[in-house]
Amino acid sequence: MNHNFTIGNENARFTPSIGYTNFLSSKNLDDAIDRAFTAVEDASQHLDMEPRIYESSMGSQAKKEKLSLIKFARQTLNKINLPLQIGFTLMVGFVLPFSCIYGWI
Repeated sequence: MNHNFTIGNENARFTPSIGYTNFLSSKNLDDAIDRAFTAVEDASQHLDMEPRIYESSMGSQAKKEKLSLIKFARQTLNKINLPLQIGFTLMVGFVLPFSCIYGWI
């Protein structure tokens, strides 16, 4: 905990995160792994080197990952939204009037 690691010319300190669950209260192996990862995620947010046991109030890491996929899709859509709007505006502003003048439509 108090050891400084030297990486190149810089010093780094690392804090371990430990999370665990009661295997007997889990439904199956996948559920136990999900609960353990959820407890590790909770422990990593505290950074106090105290091991955390899974509690039902922590939720589920698998559900959080599904929500993060939805969040990623929204962010991607927001990134391409502006270029799509610009392209549509140029099409309506330039292509549509010229196609009407020259009888393309």
